[in-house]
Amino acid sequence: MSKIYPAPGFLLIEILEDANKTKEGIYLPHDLQDEPMRARVLKVGHLRDTEYGYSITPPMFKIGKKETLSLIKPGDIIYFKKHTQNEIPGYDDVKLAFIPFETVCGLFEDEK
Repeated sequence: MSKIYPAPGFLLIEILEDANKTKEGIYLPHDLQDEPMRARVLKVGHLRDTEYGYSITPPMFKIGKKETLSLIKPGDIIYFKKHTQNEIPGYDDVKLAFIPFETVCGLFEDEK
Protein backbone atom coordinates (compact mmCIF):
# COMPACT_ATOMS: atom_id res chain seq x y z
CA MET A 1 0.00 0.00 0.00
CA SER A 2 1.21 3.50 -0.77
CA LYS A 3 1.93 5.89 2.05
CA ILE A 4 -0.98 8.27 2.50
CA TYR A 5 -0.99 11.13 5.00
CA PRO A 6 -3.97 13.29 6.00
CA ALA A 7 -3.74 17.06 5.66
CA PRO A 8 -3.99 19.20 8.80
CA GLY A 9 -7.52 19.00 10.18
CA PHE A 10 -8.33 15.60 8.65
CA LEU A 11 -8.37 11.94 9.68
CA LEU A 12 -7.45 9.02 7.42
CA ILE A 13 -9.98 6.28 8.14
CA GLU A 14 -10.93 2.78 7.07
CA ILE A 15 -14.70 2.59 6.68
CA LEU A 16 -16.09 -0.46 8.43
CA GLU A 17 -18.95 -2.26 6.73
CA ASP A 18 -21.94 -3.10 8.91
CA ALA A 19 -24.64 -5.56 7.97
CA ASN A 20 -27.57 -3.18 7.53
CA LYS A 21 -30.73 -5.21 7.39
CA THR A 22 -34.28 -3.97 7.82
CA LYS A 23 -36.91 -5.78 9.88
CA GLU A 24 -38.18 -7.32 6.65
CA GLY A 25 -34.75 -8.78 5.85
CA ILE A 26 -33.77 -6.30 3.12
CA TYR A 27 -30.16 -5.10 3.10
CA LEU A 28 -29.76 -1.35 2.62
CA PRO A 29 -26.66 0.23 1.12
CA HIS A 30 -25.02 3.03 3.12
CA ASP A 31 -26.49 5.60 0.68
CA LEU A 32 -30.03 5.03 2.00
CA GLN A 33 -29.28 5.31 5.71
CA ASP A 34 -29.35 8.40 7.89
CA GLU A 35 -27.33 7.05 10.80
CA PRO A 36 -23.62 7.76 11.40
CA MET A 37 -21.05 5.44 9.87
CA ARG A 38 -18.34 3.50 11.72
CA ALA A 39 -14.65 3.68 10.89
CA ARG A 40 -11.21 2.79 12.23
CA VAL A 41 -8.78 5.70 12.50
CA LEU A 42 -5.55 4.99 10.60
CA LYS A 43 -3.77 8.38 10.83
CA VAL A 44 -4.51 11.75 12.42
CA GLY A 45 -3.62 15.04 10.72
CA HIS A 46 -2.01 17.89 12.63
CA LEU A 47 -3.75 20.89 14.13
CA ARG A 48 -5.39 23.17 11.62
CA ASP A 49 -5.17 26.94 12.01
CA THR A 50 -8.19 28.91 10.89
CA GLU A 51 -8.31 32.33 9.30
CA TYR A 52 -9.50 33.72 12.65
CA GLY A 53 -6.32 32.74 14.48
CA TYR A 54 -7.40 29.71 16.50
CA SER A 55 -6.52 26.05 16.02
CA ILE A 56 -8.86 23.14 15.39
CA THR A 57 -7.57 20.13 17.32
CA PRO A 58 -8.43 16.45 16.87
CA PRO A 59 -11.63 15.59 18.76
CA MET A 60 -11.34 14.75 22.47
CA PHE A 61 -13.64 12.43 24.42
CA LYS A 62 -14.18 11.58 28.07
CA ILE A 63 -13.17 7.94 28.48
CA GLY A 64 -13.82 5.51 31.31
CA LYS A 65 -15.04 6.01 34.86
CA LYS A 66 -12.52 8.75 35.63
CA GLU A 67 -13.67 10.65 32.54
CA THR A 68 -10.20 11.70 31.49
CA LEU A 69 -10.00 13.52 28.17
CA SER A 70 -8.46 11.51 25.37
CA LEU A 71 -7.54 12.58 21.85
CA ILE A 72 -8.52 10.39 18.95
CA LYS A 73 -5.56 8.22 17.97
CA PRO A 74 -4.83 5.58 15.33
CA GLY A 75 -6.69 2.35 16.04
CA ASP A 76 -9.75 4.00 17.62
CA ILE A 77 -13.21 3.13 16.30
CA ILE A 78 -15.27 6.25 15.64
CA TYR A 79 -18.69 7.24 14.36
CA PHE A 80 -18.80 10.04 11.80
CA LYS A 81 -21.43 11.98 9.88
CA LYS A 82 -22.54 10.38 6.68
CA HIS A 83 -21.71 11.95 3.30
CA THR A 84 -18.71 13.86 4.67
CA GLN A 85 -16.00 11.43 3.60
CA ASN A 86 -13.74 11.78 0.58
CA GLU A 87 -13.11 8.19 -0.47
CA ILE A 88 -9.73 7.21 -1.88
CA PRO A 89 -10.05 5.11 -5.06
CA GLY A 90 -7.77 2.24 -5.99
CA TYR A 91 -7.99 0.06 -2.89
CA ASP A 92 -10.24 -2.93 -3.52
CA ASP A 93 -9.72 -4.76 -0.22
CA VAL A 94 -10.47 -1.79 2.09
CA LYS A 95 -12.45 1.47 1.86
CA LEU A 96 -10.16 4.37 2.77
CA ALA A 97 -11.33 7.95 3.15
CA PHE A 98 -10.46 11.35 4.59
CA ILE A 99 -12.87 13.12 6.95
CA PRO A 100 -12.56 16.51 8.67
CA PHE A 101 -12.21 16.59 12.47
CA GLU A 102 -15.58 18.36 12.78
CA THR A 103 -17.56 15.40 11.39
CA VAL A 104 -16.66 12.95 14.18
CA CYS A 105 -19.81 12.20 16.22
CA GLY A 106 -18.46 9.77 18.78
CA LEU A 107 -15.89 7.24 19.91
CA PHE A 108 -16.65 3.54 20.37
CA GLU A 109 -15.19 2.14 23.58
CA ASP A 110 -15.09 -1.63 23.87
CA GLU A 111 -15.75 -2.58 27.50
CA LYS A 112 -13.62 -5.49 28.62
